[in-house]
Amino acid sequence: MDHHALGTRSRIATALLVASLVALPTWLQAAETSVKRSFNERFSGLHGQTLDNIRRQVEMFVRFDQPSVSELNVATLQATGNFASPAEQKAQAARVSQQQAAMSDSLASHGAKILSQQRVGANGVRVLVSADAVESLRALPGVRSVARVQTFKKDNIDSVPWIGAPAVWAASGRGEGVKVGIIDSGIDYTHADFGGPGTVAAHDNNDPTIIEPGTFPTAKVKGGYDFAGSNYDADDPTSVPTPDPDPIDYGPGGGHGTHVAGTAAGIGVPGSVGPGVAPGASLYAIKVFGDSGGSTNLVSLALEWAMDPNGDGDMSDHLDVINMSLGSPFGDPNDPSAISSQNASDLGIIVVASAGNEGTIPYITGSPAVAPEAISVAASRPGGNHLYSRFNATAPASVAGLYESAEGAGPVTLASTGPISAALVNTAPANGCTPLTNAAAVSGKIALVIRGTCNFTVKYQVAAAAGAKALVVYNDGADPTRVDPIIMAADGTTIPLRQTPSKGVTFAGCFYWSSMGGHARTERRSV
Repeated sequence: MDHHALGTRSRIATALLVASLVALPTWLQAAETSVKRSFNERFSGLHGQTLDNIRRQVEMFVRFDQPSVSELNVATLQATGNFASPAEQKAQAARVSQQQAAMSDSLASHGAKILSQQRVGANGVRVLVSADAVESLRALPGVRSVARVQTFKKDNIDSVPWIGAPAVWAASGRGEGVKVGIIDSGIDYTHADFGGPGTVAAHDNNDPTIIEPGTFPTAKVKGGYDFAGSNYDADDPTSVPTPDPDPIDYGPGGGHGTHVAGTAAGIGVPGSVGPGVAPGASLYAIKVFGDSGGSTNLVSLALEWAMDPNGDGDMSDHLDVINMSLGSPFGDPNDPSAISSQNASDLGIIVVASAGNEGTIPYITGSPAVAPEAISVAASRPGGNHLYSRFNATAPASVAGLYESAEGAGPVTLASTGPISAALVNTAPANGCTPLTNAAAVSGKIALVIRGTCNFTVKYQVAAAAGAKALVVYNDGADPTRVDPIIMAADGTTIPLRQTPSKGVTFAGCFYWSSMGGHARTERRSV
């Protein structure tokens, strides 16, 4: 195996595909407006169920202590700079299979039904077992770990120019020679974006359960496999996978996997679809979702295929990049997909996975992106379309700089007014709850008001009546729950509003800016 070539392809792939999860059609974007729900509501809705119901059947991954083929290669690569020989890899695969066979009776004696087996990405078996037997499985000799098998949902805006892909094309190529696996809902290889006929008939006349002569593989989509079948949905306890050799995407709206593949490596359709991040790369469609959506628990099997496509135990034919625009919140590093992702990454295979669309919740990053060396990509939006406000103190030098802040939710925004720059003047009274006694000093300036006593709408109205150009409200920090800025609601207001946090001594300085000739600037910036 040419490991220098692998390193070169990996560097190109990293540069080209780090952002391959950024793009997503509007109909697939996760809602980002659920800020009113409490943390507990959001957490409880996303967190996996516990094993409280001891009679419930659960799907677990039992990992054994014999190293998997990928772990053998990691150790050999670290020691010698090369993978183990093909013969050594196949021998290790045989040892893994022997251990799994030897453990099957023990698993069965605890009521565990084997659903699938892995020996390359991880050494272990997926089992269905009663929850009350899980601890006894962990105690079996030869068992390394037992973890819940995660179920995954799809995660995936016009991003290729934004991330600078054209500059990478000029410097490093367009991904030629790189093999990219798309673990998703399949790829519509009849689409013109992948060199197919590009007709409805070509797609609709394709039988998704078999490979018709001359249809697949193609020059662009060079391989793949369907682990799910058309109707599989892991959310349905009665649904079972019906694997077949044809990984065509029959999903609604063109299919999630097709979109992801186009973002990663589509060749483009002139006048209709732009090229992907690495249009010169070869694609491999590894289908784990049914055509109607839902969820899947087959990702670890897809990773196994990506690491050893012909299944002979020798990883010489592994893919260079594995892309997974999917995930399961609160990822478990012992999930088989995370184990395989880590082992693949340790071997120089680029593993790119979605961190999730669930928002800013602690520990929310999903499997398989939770694997330490996987490239975990958060939801992003292209720059230039969204403005973010900031508060910049420009004088005196002792307090100059940017401060954390949040723009108010009133009808007048900095996006509509443009940047506002003026002296910052303390109001009298400081809380801005009654007509200002220093209205003349505030007129034409930015009013600085302390939070509390009255609502934000009153502060708005009082500052506007005094002729202020804008209003900055600061927290005094006396209450630990009133330190960070919040978005202040205010109806019928006529000037922009920002809130800044308490900053101890620094904000003591801010409080006296008026007497020191303080000056501030509020603005909105494109990012």
